Amino acid sequence: MLLFTIVIAGLISTVLMCVVLETTTRLKLANADMIRALGSLFTGKFDNSMKPGLIFMLLSGVFFGFVYYAIINFFVPVPGIATVLAGLAMGLFHGMVVSLALLVIVAEHHPLERFRKTGFQVAAAHLGAHVIYGFSVGTLVYFGTLL
Repeated sequence: MLLFTIVIAGLISTVLMCVVLETTTRLKLANADMIRALGSLFTGKFDNSMKPGLIFMLLSGVFFGFVYYAIINFFVPVPGIATVLAGLAMGLFHGMVVSLALLVIVAEHHPLERFRKTGFQVAAAHLGAHVIYGFSVGTLVYFGTLL
C-alpha cells in the first residue's frame, strides 16, 4: 500500500507542478514550459518534444516522490503536520537547486534557442512549482499513511 501511495503522490504532485508551469507559460508570465524544454533535450526539436518530455517529467516525479518520502520518513518518523512541512521545505530546496541550474547550466546548453533565455521569472516559476510539488507530496504521503 505504501509503494502505491508514494507512486500516486509523485504522479499527482508532478501533474500539479506541470499545471503551474504550463499556466505560467500560457499567461506569458515566463517561458516555463518544462515539459517541452526537457523533451526537446532528447529530440532536439520543439515539434515532437511533448511526449518524451511528459514521460520524463512523470518518471522523475515518481522518482523524486520516493526520494522525498525517504527523507521525510528519516526526519519525521511519526506522520503529522511535520510531514507536510517537511515536504514543503524539500520542495523549496529542490526548487532553488533547479532554478539555479536553469539559470546557469540549462540556459547556456539547451539545443533550442527559445529555452536559452531564462531570468528571474523563469526561476521564480520553477521555484514556485517545486514548492507546490513538495507540499503536495508531503500532504499526500501524510494522508496516505493514515489509510
